Amino acid sequence: MEPKDEKPKDLEQPKDGDDPETKSGEPQVIMTPAQLEARLARERAKYADYGDVKKERDALKKQAQEREDAEKSELEKLQGALSTAQAEREELAGRLQDTLLRTAIEREAAKANFHDPAVAFALVDLTEVEIDENGDVTGADKAVKALAKAQSYLVKTADKPETDADRGKTTKAITDLARRNELRRRSGLPEIME
Repeated sequence: MEPKDEKPKDLEQPKDGDDPETKSGEPQVIMTPAQLEARLARERAKYADYGDVKKERDALKKQAQEREDAEKSELEKLQGALSTAQAEREELAGRLQDTLLRTAIEREAAKANFHDPAVAFALVDLTEVEIDENGDVTGADKAVKALAKAQSYLVKTADKPETDADRGKTTKAITDLARRNELRRRSGLPEIME
């Protein structure tokens, strides 16, 4: 009797259906813990210098930026500073004009005996009001008078003394109307005339 070429039972390939992991028909790879550790060590060694590579890349980026900044001429730096200063100046000039307009309108509204000069500013038509190169506001008095004529309830009357209770009710109603009209004006809708 000839010896059969038999494989040890622990190295035999499992047959389909024997093991649920091998249903696809692919052979199952069996590794010992030592082989697995060796393979993991090789894979870790491949990526061991990844942190160093990232640090080196960041350092090179920083050097390139520093080199680029150093290569900028003094003129380019001054031009950048000038454009920033001009933008700030324009913003401040706009804010100054708004303040000048508000102050002039509210002063004229107080002179015209409005209940609340701030409401007058919110409702007044600013198309005729101008600011000249010296910062003087013109046309505020005419605009406030036109508003007082168009909406007389905004102005205090001399025939009846105003009480604190009346002032609170009137100011609230006027403020609400002014807010609604300002929102309507911003959205392009016609104003409410009450």
